[in-house]
Amino acid sequence: MNTKIKILIVTALIGLVLSGCSKKQTVTVAEEEDYFPGVDRSTLVTPATRRWESTKSTSNNTVSEAESDTNLKVGSTLKIKIGRYSVTGILRVTSATSVRLENFTYNGLCPQDLKVYLAVSNRIKESVVDLGIENTAYTDTTTDYNFPANITLDDVDSFVFWCTKDDDPTYTEKIY
Repeated sequence: MNTKIKILIVTALIGLVLSGCSKKQTVTVAEEEDYFPGVDRSTLVTPATRRWESTKSTSNNTVSEAESDTNLKVGSTLKIKIGRYSVTGILRVTSATSVRLENFTYNGLCPQDLKVYLAVSNRIKESVVDLGIENTAYTDTTTDYNFPANITLDDVDSFVFWCTKDDDPTYTEKIY
């Protein structure tokens, strides 16, 4: 074969390979439940929350302001799903000082005290905003909760569901 034909064949093959690579692939994103069906995620604990001083520069001066890494804003949500007690629902931030627990369902089977509250992820045993959930069955209940005086979104970042039985883990999830 002459050199020109070889170059044309190689060029055609490279073109086919590259055109195949440029086609958009459809990727399906699976839920965690698809990868690990039936796994109890009640032992999840989110990373610690820290507060720090941030320095922002403007054209002529530097401004220092306190910030936290909660990054919670009105509209932030958390999808709640705890297999052990058939807990489901959505926690939605409705203002700087209130949240709404939507479509909350719980089977009421915690054998001891039940505590449901908002906290800071590095101090999950310290309730900041008690959500007042009683140890009784709930079905698709929606309730609004106002924070105590002087508490704002900067003071919380996590939802905690804790059946206080000694061998029962605490379910903690960060709100986004």
